[in-house]
Amino acid sequence: MDSRFIYAESPIWKSGLKQALQGTELLTIQPASKSPTVYEFELPSNSVLLFGPLAGFIVKGNFQFKKKTDADSTYDSIPATTASTVSLQPNWFEHLIKDITIFHGNHAINVHDVPRNADAFINAYLYANMYKDTKKYLFPESQNPGHCVARVASEWSLSANSVWRKYAEKVFGDRTVAFRYIPPFLFPFYQQPNLCVDGRGPSALITPLMQKMTISLHFKDNFGNIFQAPVDDVNQYRFKIQSIELVVEEARLNPAFEKRLLGEKKTIAYQGLSRFGMNENIPASVNSHRVRFQDIPMPEGIFICALPKDAIGGTYKCGAHTANVFSAHNIKSVDIMFNNIALNLKSPKMGDVREHMMEIKQFIDHFENPPFGVLQEPDAIAFDLIKEGGDLSIYPHVYINLTPSGKNTRAIPVGEDGSVINKNGDLDLQLSFSHGGATDNVTYLFYVFLSDVNLLFDMRSRTFVPMYKRSKQSY
Repeated sequence: MDSRFIYAESPIWKSGLKQALQGTELLTIQPASKSPTVYEFELPSNSVLLFGPLAGFIVKGNFQFKKKTDADSTYDSIPATTASTVSLQPNWFEHLIKDITIFHGNHAINVHDVPRNADAFINAYLYANMYKDTKKYLFPESQNPGHCVARVASEWSLSANSVWRKYAEKVFGDRTVAFRYIPPFLFPFYQQPNLCVDGRGPSALITPLMQKMTISLHFKDNFGNIFQAPVDDVNQYRFKIQSIELVVEEARLNPAFEKRLLGEKKTIAYQGLSRFGMNENIPASVNSHRVRFQDIPMPEGIFICALPKDAIGGTYKCGAHTANVFSAHNIKSVDIMFNNIALNLKSPKMGDVREHMMEIKQFIDHFENPPFGVLQEPDAIAFDLIKEGGDLSIYPHVYINLTPSGKNTRAIPVGEDGSVINKNGDLDLQLSFSHGGATDNVTYLFYVFLSDVNLLFDMRSRTFVPMYKRSKQSY
């Protein structure tokens, strides 16, 4: 029908008696306890709480320096001019964090099983290439650490007008650096892979039905390992935290709706990302290596990269200025099997990552089915930075998508009827390396992920259960 003969409907906003959410209030929660390396917060237990862009940690601090031989009392603000010789590690704030724990009563809520200290590197890649609308929600302030990343090497130079120098103008100097931090992919803060851009916001936390919820930020002992400085630099640098507060949104509900909600006895599901990961120290120069994920659900995708060898152990310290976040991996191909059955037989296989048609497939997958389900900015997806395993990128990686028709499907092993993916199994990755073999002095990082539902809450028994889990966690 001609649109000029379609008329508007009467507004329904005046039906306030039936409106479930009547309003919200922002609650600022001070730490229940704190030390230089631990900040612990307790969520109120008498309110329904909302998370999303108006929730998170408000962090305030200052970048400081002193001569290595001087007393701590001599620390002073880092001069703005220092940015021409000293830079921050990309995604610097998350590199200060050892762990973030969420406890429901005496039980930890953890849907991920990944190596400690790895996520800060992976997230630097995700933040640098993230869809611009998601970044606006996640990093509203120009000084937010999420903006301390680069897409290509030229952006991370020490030269004037580089991405680094423009960021440094916001954080170096005699100033307090204040920003809102939402921990990525951490319940209840960050549920869907794209926060609230590709659907709805994070689902509400019904704390009156729950046990005491405690959130703790654990920092590393050294607040100076995030600086990239010349070898002959005589200064010592640090980020000095002044305060951390937790802000959440409190829902004011229609009394009738609230009564029904609190009286429910069903199981509710929370959307979110589930990640299983491991790191392998592969001997240098070997031509092949096998990795096995035991007892996992069939994932949506596989992400492989290499990091400096000491990155996972927590002793990693930045050296001289560099733009590279991942190390060279030199992987030629990855043969994939689930429960000892190959996912494809004919060449080129999905794991032939340096074969031209598979490079095109990876390129398209970064648009349509991106790593970890996190939408990427279209302009940031360049074929030259993906081909040959990303050798020309500061984030060289291998990404293999396992969803032939979107994330509600999976690649079925050859000859199987499909039932094999209905329960957990073993995922084997057989790596072959290009000439020269595995890279020396790195640790290889392997991640698999699912991006639909990651957590269940039983309103009858008042317990949380991960949607996907191993029988025994690795880390």
